[in-house]
Amino acid sequence: MPRILKHPLPQRLKARQSRIPIAFCFDERIWKYAVVTQLSLVKTRGKSPLDIYCVVPDTLSASARKIMRDVIADADKESSISFLQAPLDFEGRSFTASTRWGTATFFRLVLARILPHLDEVLYTDAHDIIFNGPLDELWATRLDGNLIAAVFEAKGEPDSFVRKSYRRGKQILDLKRDGKYFCAGVAKLNLKAIRDEKLMDKFLALFDRAWPYGDQDILNIACKGRVVGLDRKFGMLDAKNPTIIHFFGPRKPWHFSTLPALPDDWWHYALMTPFAKEFLMEYRDDAVAYASIWRVPKFLCNLICAFIPFKRARDKFRQSHSIHIKRAR
Repeated sequence: MPRILKHPLPQRLKARQSRIPIAFCFDERIWKYAVVTQLSLVKTRGKSPLDIYCVVPDTLSASARKIMRDVIADADKESSISFLQAPLDFEGRSFTASTRWGTATFFRLVLARILPHLDEVLYTDAHDIIFNGPLDELWATRLDGNLIAAVFEAKGEPDSFVRKSYRRGKQILDLKRDGKYFCAGVAKLNLKAIRDEKLMDKFLALFDRAWPYGDQDILNIACKGRVVGLDRKFGMLDAKNPTIIHFFGPRKPWHFSTLPALPDDWWHYALMTPFAKEFLMEYRDDAVAYASIWRVPKFLCNLICAFIPFKRARDKFRQSHSIHIKRAR
């Protein structure tokens, strides 16, 4: 079975490392959702300030970067946020690694070059993560020469998307019995080992092949056998008292179809951002589209509305429902 490390935070680490570095890779399509993620990060951090590194392309505007800086500065005076130029390694290459993930997620494959002053760094997906507690325990995880620490996916996962990912992982890695395919949405990376062993060349060589789960598949192949297993509280939705909540898969917190399990943790921080109204409108539009497709009966419409916490979204949903009932007649 995969090795799961559970150990207290060493006192010597507290004295040596007072700041925790964490990297995010994203572009102009999801930067507003990244604001929600990073706001939850600084709001729930422990005593250790954070150094936030955002790897972004030139297409992310100066105004967007200013908003992100202002949100972090207002929420946490001690932590810092920096914007780093996205690598050009993926420009002009046949984008066969994935047709749905977008280029930005692959930036992490070359973080060892982008962050030459760091030996280790935390990484999480930028837009569908909510932090629910300090990262000191995660940062204290010892890699001991391994390349990455991440949460292993296991047989019998409660989420269908993760089960599918697990099955695909077994096929890719040719696992015979115990699954050791990991979710790369939350990880601690050994940048020094990646640089010393020139693994970025291996990552990029794998990029030109078609992988269903993009850079996650690439990391699983390149790091096979050198992965430290993390506790499921660092990213799995079924964990009790999770430190990190990862809304992986196609269902996101801002989608109406996520109901009835409304992810209040995400909305708690989303409503603190300058984009609260925009997020609510997107949620409303998704509710209207849902009603349009399914022509929801009146009793079911009322039941669904009971789970919609925003009056404007409820009214729009009911309005759409009545229109479709009339058309059906």
